[in-house]
Amino acid sequence: MSNAVRNISPICQKQHTQSYDIIIPAAGVGSRMKSQGAKSLLQIGAGITILQLQLQMIQAHTTGHPRIIVVSGFEARKVMNYLPNYVVAVENEQYETTNVARSIGIGLRASTSDRVLIIHGDLVFNKYALTLPIDNESILTVDTHGTMSEDEVGCNTNGSQVFQLGYDIEDKWAQIAFLTGRELELAKSICWNPNNFQLFSFEVLNEIMHRGGKFKAYKPYKLKINDIDSKQDLQSIGDII
Repeated sequence: MSNAVRNISPICQKQHTQSYDIIIPAAGVGSRMKSQGAKSLLQIGAGITILQLQLQMIQAHTTGHPRIIVVSGFEARKVMNYLPNYVVAVENEQYETTNVARSIGIGLRASTSDRVLIIHGDLVFNKYALTLPIDNESILTVDTHGTMSEDEVGCNTNGSQVFQLGYDIEDKWAQIAFLTGRELELAKSICWNPNNFQLFSFEVLNEIMHRGGKFKAYKPYKLKINDIDSKQDLQSIGDII
């Protein structure tokens, strides 16, 4: 397969009909789950996959007709076959030798908006994860309620602003980021550089901040969210959805 874009409907090609794009990087193998397929296609109950649940939540709880871009990699054809026609499907063919920075970069290549919401493809969340203000400030969603696993990347904040991401921090980055303006342009510069294809997403965000970018911390009071990395994480799903 190529990185060509699939399933772009006429309404999605008109910039004025959409308020922002949503990029879902879902290229990983999910080896920690010891599953036999793409982690985004892991069934989490009632025959629904993580990715299908994400799409349902986005359709039900977002406004402004965002265009959705899913970046697959491992078992890309199977992932694409799960996607409805309104989703733009692109592929990270180098998923085995690159990291999520390249997947995000491929999604940014397919994007036509100056405002982008990134939602990792292995997240299970409630509707409050999608209530962040889509405006003119770049935002990182922060879990302050302990629903993310303890070993996930955390956020150091100074008032309402995030200034560093790293491990062993109590408040966790919810792996949702809204980028616009300078931060979006810096993300493109970083993710399109082959020297950075091995970066994790939090390393991309740290580099954006190192170069002068700023992110507002968004801490929704009723947020419930978790990154499904292990069988233990699956036990938390009932409390989220």
